[in-house]
Amino acid sequence: MEKIMIRLQIVTLNAILFLFFLSCSSQNAVGKYPHGSYSFKSFNIVGELVGDGTIYISKVDSNLIEGNWAIRDVRNCNVCGPQYGNGFFTGRIDNDSLFINLNPDNPENYVELAGELNEEAFTGDWRWYELVVNSNRGTFKAVRI
Repeated sequence: MEKIMIRLQIVTLNAILFLFFLSCSSQNAVGKYPHGSYSFKSFNIVGELVGDGTIYISKVDSNLIEGNWAIRDVRNCNVCGPQYGNGFFTGRIDNDSLFINLNPDNPENYVELAGELNEEAFTGDWRWYELVVNSNRGTFKAVRI
């Protein structure tokens, strides 16, 4: 079990470093808003840190966005849904609001981020939606790196 946790931590760290270096080397990442890397933290409903990682917005087309994420579970939150590990996301911008689905390939079990967007950060609520029984929510903050 310890070997699995160590491997998971190494994979997560590598994904975060990859996203960070990718954002530093991309000309669009820092020049155009909201492209780029964001340091991400998620909190449960009582305000305890449950997730820590990076979100990278790689594509903005009209009001649609795409990107990658790498988030580690810092509190062993079994009721926070599939927001841990890494993956591809899709989303949309609506005025000053941003909506991101961290798991667009799984419509029956996903985490959505909904928040206010400005030039330096986006903050708001995350919500886990699962078809059968589970659902949970909390808050998040993503700050431009």
